[in-house]
Amino acid sequence: MEKVAVIMAGGQGRRFWPVSRKNKPKQFLSITGDNRSMLQNTVERLNGIVPEENIYVVTNACYREMVESQLPGISCDNIICEPVGRNTAPCIALALNVVRKRFDDAVMIVLPSDHVVKNTGLFTDTLSELVEAAGTAAGLFTIGIRPNYPETGYGYIKYIPEDKTDMYKVERFVEKPDAERALKYLHEGNYLWNSGMFVWRTSVLYDEYSKYAQDILETVEKYYKADNLLERDEIFASARAESVDVAILEKSDKIYTVIGDFGWDDAGSFAALKRIGITDDGGNYLEGNVIADRCTGCVIKGGDRLIAASGVKDLIIVDADDTLLVCPVSEHDSIKALINSIESNNMERYL
Repeated sequence: MEKVAVIMAGGQGRRFWPVSRKNKPKQFLSITGDNRSMLQNTVERLNGIVPEENIYVVTNACYREMVESQLPGISCDNIICEPVGRNTAPCIALALNVVRKRFDDAVMIVLPSDHVVKNTGLFTDTLSELVEAAGTAAGLFTIGIRPNYPETGYGYIKYIPEDKTDMYKVERFVEKPDAERALKYLHEGNYLWNSGMFVWRTSVLYDEYSKYAQDILETVEKYYKADNLLERDEIFASARAESVDVAILEKSDKIYTVIGDFGWDDAGSFAALKRIGITDDGGNYLEGNVIADRCTGCVIKGGDRLIAASGVKDLIIVDADDTLLVCPVSEHDSIKALINSIESNNMERYL
């Protein structure tokens, strides 16, 4: 059976503003200092699992040229463009439609484009295990990450513990919890972080869409059948904007998970840089021309312009040429609200 991979690369990475901008969002940037974009690293991790000609990228239409530039080995026919973002359920349905037309049935891997994996070897082993399982069983498979702190920014997977198995039946998906509930999940031991990485056969996924998200399937089919480009854009914009978790996974009884232990991080905000990067003796992540005197727990990121910080703690300081961001590390999620304020003040040029 053919193996294909679908990489979702249409987001704007707003929690990484002002480094991530509308004209070049997070997935097209290098945030780990290896001079390779997150998208390029995601494709590279598929080496030995999926042939390059079977890798598809779903992105916003305005990012097509950037994808082509960063991934010259990916066929232009394999770049699937959304006219507008409508969350992951329509995004995956777009790719599902294309793959089903090209292959009778296939094992489909779905990955976000902007995550960090420290141990590629273990990642390959885990993903290969799921590919093998999906090829023989009518299930929807995901990778869960064992939590090591009470994170409120991730969804969770509650699984049913069983002896002598590495594959677990999923009892339910859980939306992002508050701090008290996240701590409870950590102590109970049978909750995992939802990594947003999935493996399934296209035939199985199509059946689940037909049961639980028929409207999204129909919208996508109308989109591909429309001849007029303006009409196509309007059709896709009418699709129900919902995550695949809510549209399919929370309803299906065919969900299974394995536990991934390969140094995963969703790199969702600047606070993540302290986890995935190198920190100094004061627990500071420093990047660029930075001098930090008596600072602790800070994330300071810049370029050529000197950033000098003295005696501060737990701050995010990001210099992006025309914009300077300063906020407490504990308030990293407030960047989205800050962006809303910038938009309401007609300052979109900074976004």
